[in-house]
Amino acid sequence: MFVTIKNGEEGALIGNDWDYDGVLHDYCINSVTIQHLRDNGCDVVVKGGFFFTDKARSCDVFEPVLKLMGIKIEEDLKKRAKDSAYNPSLRETCKLLMNSVSGKVIEGLHLEKVEQMSTDRYAELLAQSINDDSDIECISAINICGTKLFCEYKKTQTKKELSKQRPVYLGCLIYAYAQRHIYETGYKVIGLKDLVYTDTDSFKARATVFERPDVKQYYDTAVVSVWDKVHQYDPTYAKFSDNKHPIYSDDSKVFGSYEEELPENDFSVFAQKKGYIIIKKEWYNDKTHEHHGESLHAGFKGVPMKSVLIDSLDLPFIGKCVNNHKDGTQTVKFAITDQTQAVAYANNNTDKQIRNNAIDFANQLYDKREAYVLTTSFRKIVKNTKVCALGESEKYVENMHKVQVVAVLKKITVKE
Repeated sequence: MFVTIKNGEEGALIGNDWDYDGVLHDYCINSVTIQHLRDNGCDVVVKGGFFFTDKARSCDVFEPVLKLMGIKIEEDLKKRAKDSAYNPSLRETCKLLMNSVSGKVIEGLHLEKVEQMSTDRYAELLAQSINDDSDIECISAINICGTKLFCEYKKTQTKKELSKQRPVYLGCLIYAYAQRHIYETGYKVIGLKDLVYTDTDSFKARATVFERPDVKQYYDTAVVSVWDKVHQYDPTYAKFSDNKHPIYSDDSKVFGSYEEELPENDFSVFAQKKGYIIIKKEWYNDKTHEHHGESLHAGFKGVPMKSVLIDSLDLPFIGKCVNNHKDGTQTVKFAITDQTQAVAYANNNTDKQIRNNAIDFANQLYDKREAYVLTTSFRKIVKNTKVCALGESEKYVENMHKVQVVAVLKKITVKE
């Protein structure tokens, strides 16, 4: 996504159009991306921007992250060695903290507020919202408990609110460095034809591509480029000559290098960017020395494996909505019409869950290019969907702060 700039003012947010082959004008991009484009033969004309004159090594700026990296790598080694001292909670915590460096600083402003306040404070905000120069767009009561009122309101994007914004440029630069690394070590080496999908730190490619001499040579000889300070926190480099870790190694991995994440299997399907099913008919436990039956590794973003596979949409709790468009076309959508029946159906049909029918689910996606599943989740009622003024008790949310089980019908589509 890019922000366009027109006469110094922020313009529309525009997505990537990979089929566009014209010249792009008036885009706001960072220096890492500019240099990367130039290195790969693109002409970039810089009209202006924000410049930082001080310089510092990234390993010095983000040394706290290196410390977290060291702890995570130590746990990774324990996990690989099947050490009983391995602490998965510590490993996951360090991973989440490191991800937050980019994720938290780049998140948007939180202009919608839900607060507990006195009725006097509510009346004050309500009076402010009426003024022409008010920074409150809308305000609504949720519920009242004694003298306390739960209120929801939305603020406009004023300079005062923008001052609360985190340093977005740091997140943009971090992702730009990640994008450059994936391009130089993935796209540029393998090519678009055989590179199926990339994330910020990984890629999926066709297995046959690694038989190509040029690809094989690259991953046999390329090394990870790091600052010397990294060696203080990761002892893995010491195992290799000149402290240079290969970009790919069968038995070792550092930040910036790759490892094979596809386990040995008998059946595997990659249906979409973050949707896969991997099945091993029989597996052996090194700790218990026991043979086990079928094992399933699967993941579809937003779709738990306990979701129920819907074979037919002709169920009493599913409704059909048809939207007619001006051009004569129609859009057909299906949704839950009875929550009680839908939740009961999910509870009574656990044998139809994806985790128990993974191959059928994969075949349905392959044959029909779509599948419907029924998911259930907990939801805590906080906001009010109605515009509610103080005293309109009939519009108050009676179930506020109560947890409900909610059923959702989801459609999974495989794009060509």
